[in-house]
Amino acid sequence: MTPALRKTHRIAWFSLAVLLPLAWLAAVLAVPDKLCQEPARAPQPAPLGSIVQSKQSENLLLNLRSDVEDSRYQLEILITKPLTSANAVVWCKQADQTNKQLGLLGAKGVYRFDLDSTATQTIEVTVTDELKKQQLAALKWDR
Repeated sequence: MTPALRKTHRIAWFSLAVLLPLAWLAAVLAVPDKLCQEPARAPQPAPLGSIVQSKQSENLLLNLRSDVEDSRYQLEILITKPLTSANAVVWCKQADQTNKQLGLLGAKGVYRFDLDSTATQTIEVTVTDELKKQQLAALKWDR
């Protein structure tokens, strides 16, 4: 090693000896005290009291739930087998209304959607894959 190279090497190491602890201290001080994260999806409503009707399709178990006074209704979807679609959308049509999107389904779990309680007796639920434009499940209830 030449004397000039030795001098450059010494300066570089002394600089790193000072800069690395300062950088570590700056990183520790930059971490916020409280992390605020929003959930990826909205929390699900609590299940209503009783199951009025149940329907089974190939991958899904759909329950129509209601409260004690039968004033509120809820659609509960249990995924029994993993869905082949990554983009499953739940649509609901209640009597004279147009199709209304209730929400999205993921890979597994239980999903609950509140229904309009002012509608008449017929409820049609359709689960579709919006990317492939195909229907995964379709069920109809008469309350």
